[in-house]
Amino acid sequence: MQTAQHTCKNCHHHFAGKFCNNCGEKVYTEHDKKISHLLEEVVHFSTHFDNRFFRTLKLIFVKPGFVSKEFCEGKRKNYYSPFSLFLVAVFLYLLFPTLQGLNISFDNHIVPLCALALRLIFARRKKYFFDHFIFASEFNAFFILYLFFLLPITFELVALMVPIGGVGDSNLLFIIIQFAVLWLVAGAGVKRFYEVSVVKAVLSSLLYLFFHSLIVFFIYRLILFAVVMFFI
Repeated sequence: MQTAQHTCKNCHHHFAGKFCNNCGEKVYTEHDKKISHLLEEVVHFSTHFDNRFFRTLKLIFVKPGFVSKEFCEGKRKNYYSPFSLFLVAVFLYLLFPTLQGLNISFDNHIVPLCALALRLIFARRKKYFFDHFIFASEFNAFFILYLFFLLPITFELVALMVPIGGVGDSNLLFIIIQFAVLWLVAGAGVKRFYEVSVVKAVLSSLLYLFFHSLIVFFIYRLILFAVVMFFI
């Protein structure tokens, strides 16, 4: 029986088997996009901070959607898993409760709900739920790191030199900057990951931010409340 031949999506080397004998990249199949397989990867989640972590962290800020696109295309060796990065962001968020200005209890339930919203918005793109899940993981990792670390720290440092007000919902400038950057990153990520036009990226990312706000501030809290009341 002849062994199937593959072309590595990471280094373009031709090889046979499940792993590239040049760079070690694994051949990913449709099975790898099943939720059951994703859960297996979560079990093996590792928080070792290596070059892949810092490269991935940089890319989610400067090239939104790129890591998710590469990851879903099977080019995973050079990147940290977006979902693993989200878990790291949640861990950091929980370590610094003083930055939890909105008192949001983030955990991995947020991502599936956001992925569902993306699937509804981009139903015609015919992507797996896995793909939407990965992009939702990347965006939510950025959301936490930007909204609760980068933006507040930057704002406080600037406020030491220029009277721009404090951090929080009472500061209009803070809210405008917060939303503008989130919209810019969401739009750029949507355009790159879903390969849509600029106009569609702008509109669909705005719709996604609307759903994201509903999920984070209302739907998720209602689900938690319903679960708690059910077990009381």
